[in-house]
Amino acid sequence: MSGTQTVNVANQPSVHVVNTPTVNAVQQGSWSVGISALENTVKIANSGASPVFVRESLTTFQARLLRGETFIVPPDKALVIEFVSVEASGAFDGGDGFLQAAIGTSVAQLFARHELLVTSRRVQNSNLYTASQLTKIYADPGTTVQFITEFASTTGVAASLTLSGSLLDVLPQ
Repeated sequence: MSGTQTVNVANQPSVHVVNTPTVNAVQQGSWSVGISALENTVKIANSGASPVFVRESLTTFQARLLRGETFIVPPDKALVIEFVSVEASGAFDGGDGFLQAAIGTSVAQLFARHELLVTSRRVQNSNLYTASQLTKIYADPGTTVQFITEFASTTGVAASLTLSGSLLDVLPQ
């Protein structure tokens, strides 16, 4: 079989899209927006030299939590954590010393503990623990994000967690 085959579809039902978020666009120069039912595409024609900018309904987010602290997601936002880093240190007391670090979040009323891969090294008389990784961790509006740490063979531990990501607008229920 060679060449291009054509397929015709008859009696297509109409599709009505609802509950879509509002997109804010800033017009620079003259432009038009058209929807082609035949091509199933949306085309934006910009006759000026400037591009059309579209801004989604999100706010960048960054927070720093100390050991045992929590963060409450605003009631009208959903949180997407995209990068995390952990730094902790404590006096070396002769043992192996280790740190377990995790982020606790809730989605659809289910709590999840997201473990982080932590590395350690000895610096003079202290253990230094670090972790950093790209993530896609979600938290629902109004829920609590937890910084969870567990230590062994280390005393006087100080730990911090940095979160970066986005707060997304949530449509009212």
